[in-house]
Amino acid sequence: MSREKKPRIKVTKKNVLRSLKDRYEDLCQAVTFAEGGMQDEAERLVSARKHRKVLVLGVNGLFSKAVADYALEFAERMAYEIVALSIMGPISHVEVPSVGIDTFSEEAKARGISFSSISKNGTLQECLKSVEREVGTLELMISDPGLYSEVACTEVGSILPIITVAMEFS
Repeated sequence: MSREKKPRIKVTKKNVLRSLKDRYEDLCQAVTFAEGGMQDEAERLVSARKHRKVLVLGVNGLFSKAVADYALEFAERMAYEIVALSIMGPISHVEVPSVGIDTFSEEAKARGISFSSISKNGTLQECLKSVEREVGTLELMISDPGLYSEVACTEVGSILPIITVAMEFS
């Protein structure tokens, strides 16, 4: 009987979940600092990352006013680029006061925030995968809770923290 040699495989285990957890905790802490007026501390926590992007979800070119306002405030405080994803087609969601993509874009540019918009057809999972291939790593997503549930978003297969905005800011 001849013994087949098994290929030698070297596995280098990188603790991906740990680094994602650390990144998420740093992000949450930075958001807390920024909302509390401690801009320097917030910037220190996230300064090592370049080209930070936040995904903002909308439907058919419309974005919840509360979500758009929060995303603009967040991106301005935390020096993030906004990637506005508009999922096209018949999507079930709760009607809320909305802003169009042009208004959203103009407000971002007026505040000096880098802004890009993408329209996609398909399921949330398909659209997120496609957008991530096009624009690179997204650090978090801001959405209206009536638009997509956190459960649906976890089915994408990657870990993407979600901020849901359910109230108007004034």
